[in-house]
Amino acid sequence: MIRLDPYHPSDRLALVQVLQTAVLSLGPTAYTASQVTAWATVSGQRLLDNPQGLLRGITLVARPEGLVARPEADAGEGAVSGAIAGAIAGPIAAFGQLDPWDRIACLYTAPPYVRQGYGTALYRELEAIARSRGVCHLRTESSHLARPFFQHHGFQVVAREEVTLQGITLERFPMVKSLVDP
Repeated sequence: MIRLDPYHPSDRLALVQVLQTAVLSLGPTAYTASQVTAWATVSGQRLLDNPQGLLRGITLVARPEGLVARPEADAGEGAVSGAIAGAIAGPIAAFGQLDPWDRIACLYTAPPYVRQGYGTALYRELEAIARSRGVCHLRTESSHLARPFFQHHGFQVVAREEVTLQGITLERFPMVKSLVDP
């Protein structure tokens, strides 16, 4: 199961780790080594330098959630050994931010959790929040890596642009999705 929670400032270092491991592990499939290093360094440093940035709009974190079995010793008379005692949330697997309300500012998944539904769960919840706020069009700036994900969720590329990080140029794609039913 996937658990979504609002971001808490105590999550910040874990989010930096998710971002940097995602970029460093997955980035080389679409970007050069210098581009990957610049992206991971600059984006990670922004999270560290601007702790209030993740409090703008809404930032959600996704975690695996597992069931915890009650130990036999605690089960009590008549209880089934291994009965479910509750749920426990695991480490942060992914995070995403809607800021402002019409823009997916970021969406990153840690490599061990890629293609397991964490990004999709976050995206769907962020889209639902945008819809609840009356947003008609959702936008994002996507990397080469994330472009297929966003296209799968109905986004269309509107342009191709270059950004410069630490003197290194990277290509990204402004994308948009209509939230208005035809």
